[in-house]
Amino acid sequence: MIAPDQRGHGDSQRAREYTRAGYLADLADLLVHRGIDRAVFLGHCPGAINAFHLASERPDLVEALINVDTAVDLPDHGTSPPSPSCSTSPIPLPPARNWPPPADSSPPFSALC
Repeated sequence: MIAPDQRGHGDSQRAREYTRAGYLADLADLLVHRGIDRAVFLGHCPGAINAFHLASERPDLVEALINVDTAVDLPDHGTSPPSPSCSTSPIPLPPARNWPPPADSSPPFSALC
C-alpha cells in the first residue's frame, strides 16, 4: 500500500500550481516511479475527486476505485451513453450491520446504472 500526500497536503512541499491536471500527473508519475501498471485507488474527499478524474482520464491506470465522502462531476468522454432505463432515484442500501444483505433484497441490476 502506498499513501501519497497530494500537493500541499501532509508532509508535501507547497507547489507552484494546484490544477487537476497536476494532481493527475503526480499520481501517474508515482505509478511509473514505483513500476506499477495498474492500481486500486482509495480516495477521501479531494483525494477521491482526483481518483475519479484519474479513472476517467487514464482508465488504463485504474484497476478499481474506493471513494469516501465525495461527489464528482466528470467530463463526458462519450463512452457511457445514458441508459433510458436508468433511474436517478437513490438505491436503498441495507445498514452495514446487516451486511451482506439477503440475496433476494438486492435491487435489480438495471437499477444499478
